[in-house]
Amino acid sequence: MKRLFIIILVLLTSQVHAVSAEKQQRLLSEAASLLKNSQSRQAWNLLSAHEYEFAGIADFDYMLGMAALAEGQYTEATLAFERVLIVNPDHMGARLDSGLAYLKLGNRQTASQYFSDLLDSNPPEQIRVVAEEGLSLAQRQPDTSGIRLTRNLKSYIAMSAGTDSNINTTTSNPTALLFGFVPVTLNTTAISDQYASLNAGMTYQLPVNDVSQWQFSMNAKLFSPWQHHEYQNLNAGVALGYQYFTEKSRWSIGANTGHSWLDVDDYLAYQGVSLGWRHSVDDGNLLDITSNWTQYRYEEPPQSINNFDQTLLAGRLLHRLPGKPLIAAFGLLGGYADAINGSADGDKQFFGAILGLQGQTRYADSGYINMAWRKSFYDKSNTAFLKHREDSQLDLRAGLSWNLQDNWTLSGEIGLTSINSNISIYSYNRNKTALTLRKDFSL
Repeated sequence: MKRLFIIILVLLTSQVHAVSAEKQQRLLSEAASLLKNSQSRQAWNLLSAHEYEFAGIADFDYMLGMAALAEGQYTEATLAFERVLIVNPDHMGARLDSGLAYLKLGNRQTASQYFSDLLDSNPPEQIRVVAEEGLSLAQRQPDTSGIRLTRNLKSYIAMSAGTDSNINTTTSNPTALLFGFVPVTLNTTAISDQYASLNAGMTYQLPVNDVSQWQFSMNAKLFSPWQHHEYQNLNAGVALGYQYFTEKSRWSIGANTGHSWLDVDDYLAYQGVSLGWRHSVDDGNLLDITSNWTQYRYEEPPQSINNFDQTLLAGRLLHRLPGKPLIAAFGLLGGYADAINGSADGDKQFFGAILGLQGQTRYADSGYINMAWRKSFYDKSNTAFLKHREDSQLDLRAGLSWNLQDNWTLSGEIGLTSINSNISIYSYNRNKTALTLRKDFSL
């Protein structure tokens, strides 16, 4: 009888928990729909009525905090986000939104701390951009045009290991029609190999006054296949920029230069200039526009025919998804490559689009998925193939990251590249996987 009583009690308790979980999910789904439709008042009223029932559950508290933030209940938002961080200290969305809530309350010091802590955890690129903008706003001095810019030195070192299905970027369709009717087949095959890489870099910021600063950065990356050492390469570059801050914008101008070595021989050099404008549209949207001009010069005479100057204009909108610890990116780009030595295909015009999603996941501290598509047109008919070359490129990347102790980060990534061309020897596919361990330093 006693055992039967315990079994019945367990079944009843399980049923209560199931009903409670179902009710919670129904509330969260309804609140997310209300926030998506800009009905923050209804979402806040709905969730706050059940706060005592579900407080302490991270998903509920985060949605409650988002509703409170959208409705202007900033103190209640900070309390909800704090409960999230007690359960999950690495919750990037809660850190980001806590900073914003404290900023709205006028507590710039606490807001700065939240944004700084998030930046120190090596967040994905889109989250980093939003956190940087939040830190800039938090450091702005009240009733002045300046911000509290300070000297800042950050550096990192990263070690990776992975696989690459096509380290020599060789076509997957080596057969083509020469002069429009003569079939030829190239004697090439894609080389697959495992690889290791070492990447290091640093950024130093030096204030000029309350509204501007210099920024210097440098980085280097060594890529080494395990078997085919002839494809080992080293890339190194430096950049110097000047940044000017206004109330909701950051203007930047800079110059950069770099060099690549393939199997210890000089391979490619580049140098260029860039302009940028980053603007906080509102609490949920950030606009980022950049333009640059870069010249690329191959060192060996046989390849110098491919030297070119490239002009690029790109715009991107980062959007916080209502009720979710996610940031979506939507971008467009276009440009022109001037084939200064008269390559067989001539000058190139291109345009493309970028889509991305980054933020908190159930399986890791952060995750992302990005897609980039580009279409290129060449203005010269290739005399060997009797046609104007056209390429279409698709890049897909997805990854997860885990924040370890003492600013160590472990991440895994899968990348897919597919290029399709109307001249078949330029078409190829490439798949890469990587596991990376990274250490960040900040002074």
